[in-house]
Amino acid sequence: MLHDKSFSHLLFLHLTSTILASLCLLSATSSVFAQLSETDIAELQQRGIDEGWTFTVAHNPACQYSLKVLSGTIEPADWQETARFDPCVPTRDLPAAFDWRDSATFTQVQTQDSCGSCWAFATAGTLECAIAIEDDTAIDLSEEYLVNCNLSGWTCQGGWAAHDYYQFRSDHCGDTGAVLESSYPYTATDTPCGCPFYHPYRIHSWFFIGTQHSYPSVSSLKQAILDHGPVTVCVRTNSAFHAYNGGIFNACEDSSINHMVVLVGWDDNQGESGVWFMRNSWGDWWGEDGYCRIEYDCSRIGYGASYIRYRPIQMTPKDTLAPVPMTVSFSASARGETADSCEWDFGDGHEGSGLSPVHEYIEPGYYSVLTRLFTPEEVLEYTFSGWISAYADTMTIASVGTNADTQVRVDVSARNYLPLKEITLPISWAGDLDLQYDSFSTAGLRTDGIVDARLANYDFFGKRFILELNVRTVLGNESIDPGDSPIISLWFTVPSAAPGTSNPIVLTSYAGRSPTFVTYAGEYLPETVDGGITTGCCIDTRGNVQTVPYCYGSEQNVDISDLTELISHLFINFGPLCCNHEADIAPAIAGQPPDGSVDVGDLTALIDHLFITFPELPDCY
Repeated sequence: MLHDKSFSHLLFLHLTSTILASLCLLSATSSVFAQLSETDIAELQQRGIDEGWTFTVAHNPACQYSLKVLSGTIEPADWQETARFDPCVPTRDLPAAFDWRDSATFTQVQTQDSCGSCWAFATAGTLECAIAIEDDTAIDLSEEYLVNCNLSGWTCQGGWAAHDYYQFRSDHCGDTGAVLESSYPYTATDTPCGCPFYHPYRIHSWFFIGTQHSYPSVSSLKQAILDHGPVTVCVRTNSAFHAYNGGIFNACEDSSINHMVVLVGWDDNQGESGVWFMRNSWGDWWGEDGYCRIEYDCSRIGYGASYIRYRPIQMTPKDTLAPVPMTVSFSASARGETADSCEWDFGDGHEGSGLSPVHEYIEPGYYSVLTRLFTPEEVLEYTFSGWISAYADTMTIASVGTNADTQVRVDVSARNYLPLKEITLPISWAGDLDLQYDSFSTAGLRTDGIVDARLANYDFFGKRFILELNVRTVLGNESIDPGDSPIISLWFTVPSAAPGTSNPIVLTSYAGRSPTFVTYAGEYLPETVDGGITTGCCIDTRGNVQTVPYCYGSEQNVDISDLTELISHLFINFGPLCCNHEADIAPAIAGQPPDGSVDVGDLTALIDHLFITFPELPDCY
């Protein structure tokens, strides 16, 4: 039997050896996925000399993250069994070199940071490139939306090509399509989805390239890039790829794929047999402004390749934003194909046919246009979401009556038929009352909680400023919905003044800014209606127009004396009315804003109220 001390000594040796073995194993494992130190970079540079690499390596910000974090592609089991494939067999001579960057301006390469979301960046990047090619505009799409709103279990720990969510697969709120980066900014975290979101872009279809259980050929990838734009592909990363700084990457590793990128072109004349131009998602400081030239078939580049069909139909006009009545001349064509006929759904309840129809939009609104194009080979159908933006919008400042020495609220209302992202309100209140501006508020209004409002260009002596309302980037709030109600409340203090004194509050142009609405299709100028503050005799009910000194709130009845006062004003002594907007009742009865004039129509409306059909008079305030 061992002595207690000897047993303790043996136990200590056993535990020590176990811990050391574990540390060695941990060191060996972590070296594969660890961040790259300056020593690691130096060793890679020497290895490059020894092995004849045709590229350079250097420390870059991506090196602060491990490859395990950055390389977040998870290949689903048996994905090929249900996938749709297109062989993409070349149908013509392929150019020796081709690069979509020569003919389209792509968004700047972004960084996925400490999140294994390369699959989301490759998915969004492919559509961003397609939009740049087809629509000639650089649109930044939200990768965070794909990371947090997919129902496939993909996260910052990895995922797969997510084109389905741009075509037909729904998110947590039952919506489909790409979301703008401005609507859901990237945070490199797994957080609750927080939908609904605005989905301005969808794809028509998508396919894997090649055939089932095969590796797509170089020629098939070229044909897909040429016909459909940049494609999503997988690749195998390693430490040399991690520190890539430029040149032709040839430190190939034939292991299982772990990363997803985008191919934008090729050049047969570079490298041993040709190179791909590859777009990464590790920031524009990585490689060649975020891109890499990599040898054909190196590190399994091209595995799991897929292309999207964003818009198989070309349609003009590209974008339309105009007031009603709005006449639009459409035309449709199939890219690279001959079209026989076309059917249209203009989105406003009317349909049409022909390759070049003309349609007039009478009612304001935000319309999607469905086009069904018939070619000898197939029927192409695409919905151009929110293609037509027809408006008849107004901004109105209320006319308010009050007593002197009081604080008064003046609402600014918007009647908008389009969803709004921004509103610019240049406001001036110079006048006889010498109003003192106090504050503004969105509390209790339809903008409450969804906009950031701030003052700009405040001219204290000129009594004017610009109010800017911007939709806040808050989950679930993408725009100010169409409506007709106040959007901002202004508070003024009214000093001592003679009864009947008026002070205009107007929407004006100031510091190069005009009253402006901004929707998804662009910015436009609504019609404006000015208002103001009147002291002394604005009664609570429209139609109460008789002149009573200091009459605010003192006369509540609309009777024949008001009719007499209005007749005298219009036809006899033409004396001033105490409050013009009290007598401007014809538009109010019709449910319209005041037109700013007192005329026979208002007299007729008052007679009708007192003696004929007795319509109800709306409250003044």
